[in-house]
Amino acid sequence: MIKIDSIPLLLDKVLDDNSVILAEAGNAFLCAVNHIFSGNSQLVVSNIWASIGYTLPAALGVTLALENQGRAFVVIGDGAFQMTAQELSTLLRLKLNPVIFIVNNQGYAFEKIFYGPKDTFNDIQNWNYSQLPELFNCDAYSVKVDSLEALETVLPLLKVHQDKLCLVELDMDKHDYSEPISEFIALLNQYK
Repeated sequence: MIKIDSIPLLLDKVLDDNSVILAEAGNAFLCAVNHIFSGNSQLVVSNIWASIGYTLPAALGVTLALENQGRAFVVIGDGAFQMTAQELSTLLRLKLNPVIFIVNNQGYAFEKIFYGPKDTFNDIQNWNYSQLPELFNCDAYSVKVDSLEALETVLPLLKVHQDKLCLVELDMDKHDYSEPISEFIALLNQYK
């Protein structure tokens, strides 16, 4: 399985000086902030309300604003994705070209930290995310990966498919948390 802490490595291999990262609140955000930005690259987050589901519709606006002068890269959890999944259809209909990394850990991982990793109310229905572009009857590059080795073979293809939307489903363990979150949990546990 892919580990959440591999996201900065993933970003380092695909981003250039004109990339915009849209990092979802939670694990994705905490991993993306470890990326060193260069050139005109930018980070977009929902920092005021930390509303999950923000980055997919925000990718629509960012991609339109870039006007082919860069590319948007979305890192979003599966729970957040399910909240605004209809925007994928709009991105595809407009033939836009963001790269969407869906962190599939079968639920609201960030919530499980606080409300119990074994409690099922933060689990969600597992979708076949990599098959969604086909469901929407649109041309896109879409793939599901379950190991770093598989991901390494996919990353160069994102540039080959520069002109179309790319959706990469990252299969992860449902209890994998980023190092910053693990440190935060350890700190909280000191005060129990």
